[in-house]
Amino acid sequence: MSSATLRSLTAAALAVATGAAALAAPALAKDEPEEVFRLERRDAVGEVHRVETKQTSLGDVMIRAPGAAVIGGQELKEEHQIYTEEVLETRPDGTVVLRRHYELATRRKRKPKDDRAATENTVLHGREVKVTIAANGTHKMEMIGGGYIPDGDKNDAGEKIAHGLLPKEPVPVGARWEVDGAPIGKALFGPIYVESLFRARGRARFASLKRRRGDEQAQVKFEYKLASEETEAVPGIVMDLDGELRFSPALGRIVAFELEGPVRWSLARQVEGGRRHRITFDGKVSIAYKAETLDETD
Repeated sequence: MSSATLRSLTAAALAVATGAAALAAPALAKDEPEEVFRLERRDAVGEVHRVETKQTSLGDVMIRAPGAAVIGGQELKEEHQIYTEEVLETRPDGTVVLRRHYELATRRKRKPKDDRAATENTVLHGREVKVTIAANGTHKMEMIGGGYIPDGDKNDAGEKIAHGLLPKEPVPVGARWEVDGAPIGKALFGPIYVESLFRARGRARFASLKRRRGDEQAQVKFEYKLASEETEAVPGIVMDLDGELRFSPALGRIVAFELEGPVRWSLARQVEGGRRHRITFDGKVSIAYKAETLDETD
């Protein structure tokens, strides 16, 4: 057999073998697109939710003055709300209008081991309130039937903070994103939050997706840091918070939210006689929020 014939037969055998191997080998799968989830609030007219919030601060409050003894001690502040809210209106610009009925709205300030301190009702206790939430997250609260609502009684920081942590675009499990620190700072400190005096930033991570009671819920973990420059009206504040929230993509609702961490602040005040007192706080704060959607039969 000539060498040319041998080469021809070998080439033919290799072609057959290669073709058979190609038929036998499974096709390589193309990269599957990563599944993403939209973690944004969605409201439907007529929906009713039951919400419970708790805010706590515990720390040393001290007053120092030149030539005088330091006075103060540990102080515990507790605020508690339970309310149901019905979605009255959703607008094309993203605004949502709610009606809330406050079953409970209380506060208590005491020494940590002093159980004699009375719990007092805020102006919201037992009342109904109309709440308008703009697309940018700002809240407007109006008492139904008339009446003034002091800023200190609104106690809606938990919900504002939680929604401020959510991403603006759909994200996959494992995604990380930067959080705008200003809206959360405003939720925590209200009108004293002046952006030129505060530095705030946050980071969040879509940690996992877990099924709870038949509902797949996104677990988002986060950290938030804030510091402020002291002025006559604004304390010098340093805080370092972290926590997590659970969000139901199917319901478009925050199911639960918790944050806690250390806080320190200091403020000098001029008093009668021109002397300056310095008031300081060194302790920790915590905020907890949980919500459930009620069935029509509830």
